[in-house]
Amino acid sequence: PSPPSWDAYTVEYEKRVEPFTSQFAEVMMRPLLVESNGDGDRILHVVPGGSSEQAHTLSSSSQKRRNGKPTTTRLLDVGCGTGATSLLALSNGLDVTATDVSSSMVDRTRNRAQEAGYDVAAAADTDHVDCSSPDADTCTSNAVPSIRVLVRDGQSLPTEFSNTFDVAVANFSVIFFPNPVAGVKEMFRCLVPGGTASFTAWGNMDQTPAFRVFSDVAAELVPELVSTSKPKRIVGSTSTLTALMEEAGFVDIKVVGPVTKVLEVPSPEEYYNRFALTSPPTAEMISKMEDTMKITFRNRVMATAKARGGRDDGSIALNSSAFITYGRKP
Repeated sequence: PSPPSWDAYTVEYEKRVEPFTSQFAEVMMRPLLVESNGDGDRILHVVPGGSSEQAHTLSSSSQKRRNGKPTTTRLLDVGCGTGATSLLALSNGLDVTATDVSSSMVDRTRNRAQEAGYDVAAAADTDHVDCSSPDADTCTSNAVPSIRVLVRDGQSLPTEFSNTFDVAVANFSVIFFPNPVAGVKEMFRCLVPGGTASFTAWGNMDQTPAFRVFSDVAAELVPELVSTSKPKRIVGSTSTLTALMEEAGFVDIKVVGPVTKVLEVPSPEEYYNRFALTSPPTAEMISKMEDTMKITFRNRVMATAKARGGRDDGSIALNSSAFITYGRKP
């Protein structure tokens, strides 16, 4: 079952979090998506090296045929959230299977794809579909890119996903799994041989000042609540992410970063809301405070954000950096 806490935050997540995290998804996807090579074929990079000489072509006349039928590139989006990465893939002509543990996130991704005019599998049709079978027409679309969205735990994806997808991606999702190794191994299992996986991971505290205000203020005002409020995650670095990919079985591993973007919000109040209204661990921490402390905490967060990233127009701008890793299934 999906965690009620994440289901409750879907609307605020799309509004306040996705605009920032989707910037990293665009960077992650860029090497995986190359314009037509002139023959009507989409080129999918085997990213290490990053040059066209190290790309391989999934052409409609050769590799892009499965079971004797032409098909488009298949992408698996693990921990899809509200659908930014899936929509980006669809806009580039890929067929998408998206999964998330939150049923509300899944519903929102499905609805956004429907609103954008893509071929969306009905919710009732997304269970027990074997994409590797000769009759798996529901996984692809001849005219319009297709998507199916499922409520699934990324640490234990359906067995029928094995050796199915050309690309598997996870934008700030697998790093927060209780067992990130299991999540990356699942991405590996679901890829076809030669397929590429990529995921994003936030850097360390010094590389993510946009996220430090809440934790620093909490450590000062409510240290007894800090240990339960901070989400556990993999901290991005070249060595950590390379080791994680190697453990899952990937080869030709490349880590890009740190990639830095600026988190911009219109006011200190909006900075506070950006975290307080979108993070279940943060909301839980705040709920445990006395009423007077809630007010003190809120005011201190806003003042700290203004001191660290305030601009003349009253907005807040703070950097955050992430690493992006790529690997190929041999």
